[in-house]
Amino acid sequence: MGTSSVATLERLHAASSQVADTSEESEGRCVDSLWRVWPGREWPASGDEERALLADLELRTPGAGPLAPVEARRGDMTALLNALRCGLDGPDLLGRAPGLRPDRLIAAHAALDARRLEAVEAWRLIAATPTSKALATWGDTAAALVPVVIGRLRDLGDVDSAELESLAAACASDIDRVGRLAASVEHDMSDPGVPPRRRAALAGLLFGGAGAGLWHHECYLAQRVGSLVPVRVAALLGENTVR
Repeated sequence: MGTSSVATLERLHAASSQVADTSEESEGRCVDSLWRVWPGREWPASGDEERALLADLELRTPGAGPLAPVEARRGDMTALLNALRCGLDGPDLLGRAPGLRPDRLIAAHAALDARRLEAVEAWRLIAATPTSKALATWGDTAAALVPVVIGRLRDLGDVDSAELESLAAACASDIDRVGRLAASVEHDMSDPGVPPRRRAALAGLLFGGAGAGLWHHECYLAQRVGSLVPVRVAALLGENTVR
């Protein structure tokens, strides 16, 4: 289940502590700059920064009187995800895209997070009770986040077996391992005492080019909206066939 790729990322995480904070960081373009649609720093928002952005948007949303339900629009989801990927706060985001509405951005986050949580819970139900019935009931929902894992379980067929239980346990172990590593990388990246050049290197481990980062990994169960990569967003929204 991608063990060698995880081991490689673990080694790169350890080696990132040796990245020097030199002036070269301002002279060259970040190797993963294609995902940074707005100029700024070279690492995405942390979990704390994601929550702070939402809190700031809440303060900018009219709160007096009854409010009509706000539709979660795809364009607002894209803008929000881009802001999180670029580490923007509320003033930065609304300054770069003044036509955005804070209430619609909040609705976009809520919609994405609801779908993410459904997929996470679906996987946990399968892992807790690895039967063909659980896979048939929850497999499609879980596959929005871990399609390769679900595909491998389905390859065993529709019959309950010790092999299915064993593979599900191994998958759960791999998902936990990748999740812990991603959380560790995010923790280091979020430390303001870490030099900017190393923070950029850590960001590359999360959202590496050509789908090589932890957030792209087949065993990564997205822990928050800001860690959703485009293909997982599309799957959660039913925009493509999950693979």
